[in-house]
Amino acid sequence: MLELRLVQGSLLKKVLESIKELVTDANFDCSSTGFSLQAMDSSHVALVALLLRSEGFEHYRCDRNMSMGMNLNNMAKMLKCAGNDDIITIKAEDGGDTVTFMFESPSMFLFPPTFLKLSVELVELGLFSNPVLVLLLCIWCASSRFSLICYVDELVVLTY
Repeated sequence: MLELRLVQGSLLKKVLESIKELVTDANFDCSSTGFSLQAMDSSHVALVALLLRSEGFEHYRCDRNMSMGMNLNNMAKMLKCAGNDDIITIKAEDGGDTVTFMFESPSMFLFPPTFLKLSVELVELGLFSNPVLVLLLCIWCASSRFSLICYVDELVVLTY
C-alpha cells in the first residue's frame, strides 16, 4: 500500500509541469526513502532524476517497494484540477492498476477522488518494450471539477 499526503500540492504541480515536456511516460518508484522518478527524454539526450523524500510529506506510507508507470501529461492534466493551496493525497494498492489522487482544500473540503490508470508496459529509464501504448484515464469527480478537466482540448469519452 502506498499513501502520500503532500500539504504543498503546488510543489508537485510545478515539478510535473516542468518535466512533462521532456518525458511523456515514466516510472515512479516508491520506497521507504521517498517517491522518485528517473527517465530519459525521447531523443535520449536528457536524463530527468527526481526524488521527493519521505520527510517532505505530511504522511508517507510505503509498505513495499513499487514501481508505477504513468503518463506525465495525463497526470499533469489531473493536477490542474487541484488549486495551488490544495492538499494532494496519492494512494495505490499493492499490485493494483490504478492510482488515486485526492484534492483537499485548506478549508477541509474534500473533493471526490480522481483515478489514473497505470501503464504496465513501462520499463526502467522510460524505455518501452512495446512502442504502442494505450493509456486510459478513469475519472470520478464533481461536475465543477469535471468542467476544469474538460478545459483541456482533448477527446473526452463518457461511459456509464
